[in-house]
Amino acid sequence: MKVNLRRLQRRLRWGTWVASACCLAYLFLRYDFMTLPDDGCSPLLRYTTGNRLLLDRWPSRYAAGDALLFRGPDGLLFIGAVARTRGTERGVEDGTLWIVTDNPDCPGESSDDFGWIGRESCVARIVLAWPW
Repeated sequence: MKVNLRRLQRRLRWGTWVASACCLAYLFLRYDFMTLPDDGCSPLLRYTTGNRLLLDRWPSRYAAGDALLFRGPDGLLFIGAVARTRGTERGVEDGTLWIVTDNPDCPGESSDDFGWIGRESCVARIVLAWPW
């Protein structure tokens, strides 16, 4: 059986392009960027105004210490950190989170105002922050 190397090379090149396009589409659908406004303040001390945030829009789970964006009951977007999760009976979490802020100079909305926050209100988990 004779192998046509040019044909094989063409198919491999085409397969590489398709795989690359699929990977890029996945990255663009799952992750997003957001910049904190320069004229405001951040309710979390680890982020400052003007930081550029890399957001994971489909996190599989939230853990204590994770920073996230969530919507309040009025639909506004807030930033906070997960303090704990509720409902670990039989190893199953009910998906609600206790969210806190730690910057006393910039009070933000948290679970002290809204109570336990459901997973459906969580918009994204903050993965990285750049200062530019």
